[in-house]
Amino acid sequence: MIIRIILFLIFTYFGIKTYLLVSRYIRRRFSQDTFGRPEQPETVNEMVRDPVCGVYIPVQQTLTIVSNGVRVYFCSEECRRRFVDGGSDYKK
Repeated sequence: MIIRIILFLIFTYFGIKTYLLVSRYIRRRFSQDTFGRPEQPETVNEMVRDPVCGVYIPVQQTLTIVSNGVRVYFCSEECRRRFVDGGSDYKK
């Protein structure tokens, strides 16, 4: 009878330890996932197109604004200013 109680306590102990270990792993895994993030991070070598002059440039070298909830990338301050001022000569 005492052996059964000891075995029960041992299995309960390791069961609880295993449960806590697995739940911590799952919480860490899902907290690093993209759930709830507003946008995906840009990749390192991603190229984007300037809507004003049509030049392709790396994301790290751009100027950005958010227009109607969409991030718009520009190669220079002049292109950004022409877009903001509503210049009719930008390409889509």
